[in-house]
Amino acid sequence: MREFDELTDAFCGKRSLIYSRYADDVFISAFEEGVLGGVAEFIQDTATKVGPPNLMLNRDKTAYLSKRRKRVVTGLVLTTDGRVSIGRSRKRAIKSKVHSALNGELDKYETSQLSGLIAFCFDVEKSFYDALCIKYGQDNIEMIRGLRSVSLKSLGAVVDLD
Repeated sequence: MREFDELTDAFCGKRSLIYSRYADDVFISAFEEGVLGGVAEFIQDTATKVGPPNLMLNRDKTAYLSKRRKRVVTGLVLTTDGRVSIGRSRKRAIKSKVHSALNGELDKYETSQLSGLIAFCFDVEKSFYDALCIKYGQDNIEMIRGLRSVSLKSLGAVVDLD
């Protein structure tokens, strides 16, 4: 998709737009209202001219988002202050699953899924990961993630490091 990326980036650069793409999802960002006119047509024309792969603009998935509404891009929430968040509902679900894991209510598969979600939080929204560590204990979060097999504190073990 190099040619598509180069043409689209040049088009956007001339109009002070920001182009980004994840797989076949294209995002065009603007800092001013009313400057996105003609972008959808350009994307469709370029996708048709450049190939393979043969891409088509999906009008059902085309959205014009502003700070006035919740902006979700590939499952992540763009906050009004320019940060990226995993979203409130996902945070609630993770906290619930951590609680269940610490009470021994998750099987290996569910714990593995939770481990992945926590790693995702670490990468996307470190402040939420830190909040989990404060609320549930860093040892417990690391144990769920598989970074610690057993918490020495919970065993009451004394380790002599000399």
